[in-house]
Amino acid sequence: MSSNLKIALCQMTSVDDVEANLQQIEKLCAPIEKADVIFFPENCLFMRLK
Repeated sequence: MSSNLKIALCQMTSVDDVEANLQQIEKLCAPIEKADVIFFPENCLFMRLK
């Protein structure tokens, strides 16, 4: 049995504003077509800046 899995990897710069990060994620996902799964960095929703 053979199957294919189409994955997409995204890299972004997170900031300390969850809403802004979600908007960035939506923009990055928009052009991705037919991906089975999309991966983002583990801290993509929130990153405290010093």
